[in-house]
Amino acid sequence: MKTVVLYASVHHGNTKKIVDAIQKETLCDVIDATKYNGEDLSIYDRVVIASGVYFAALHNSISLILKDGRIKQNDVRLILTSGSKSKKYIKKISDFYRAYGVEFKSTYICKGYDTYGFFKLIGGIAKNHPNNDEIQRAVQSVL
Repeated sequence: MKTVVLYASVHHGNTKKIVDAIQKETLCDVIDATKYNGEDLSIYDRVVIASGVYFAALHNSISLILKDGRIKQNDVRLILTSGSKSKKYIKKISDFYRAYGVEFKSTYICKGYDTYGFFKLIGGIAKNHPNNDEIQRAVQSVL
């Protein structure tokens, strides 16, 4: 099964740690959505979307790709990193993209080091996350 991970990891590299582990385990292709140049995603059987959570949403670079209808695969997986690890993000994001024809076959969320806004003043939250156990669970979610 040909797999691609489409990801955005722009602050502390939380999501990139997970993506690197998935690539090592599965030998999948990886596309940084912030540098996406219109690569043909239809050649893949499985698409893994990996993103930090930004105001209860995916990174804008991924959102634009999902909204334009390029993801038509039946096997689309979602992996999120978030300072709070709130499962409400999964529901909100899943419901939102369903309107664009994207249905996530599986979802996974774990903590990720977060220093956005007020959190920066207190040194951030979810330090040392994602940890090795969380990374391995993320890898398992796409196997």
